[in-house]
Amino acid sequence: MSTLLLIAFKRQSQGIFANTLSHAQANNSNLYNSIRVELTEPFLLIQTRMKQLERVQSACDLMRKVMRFLYTAKRLKSYLEGSQKLPEAAECLYEIGMFLLIELILQPSNAPTSLLLCRTNLSVL
Repeated sequence: MSTLLLIAFKRQSQGIFANTLSHAQANNSNLYNSIRVELTEPFLLIQTRMKQLERVQSACDLMRKVMRFLYTAKRLKSYLEGSQKLPEAAECLYEIGMFLLIELILQPSNAPTSLLLCRTNLSVL
């Protein structure tokens, strides 16, 4: 009789353990899903903002380069008006050439834009 009781107790405890384990797994799954939902939205928002920031930084970098190029082209124009300042004009030409060379080497995808910018500004001179 005691062996039957022991077997019944063992089966009952296995059933309780199985129920407890399945309940814990369900709670764990629910907790995982709720954490994932709570973290996904902020992560996607941060990812979007990072892409926007990269684009803004790229645009600012391009604007800084364009401003430097235009400033140098303006200086070159002023130096060429007076024939006394040919060394300064040569320095400006060198700087413009280096600007274009750096753009061609470091960013070949932007090369046509740089060359168009150069043609546009130098034709104004």
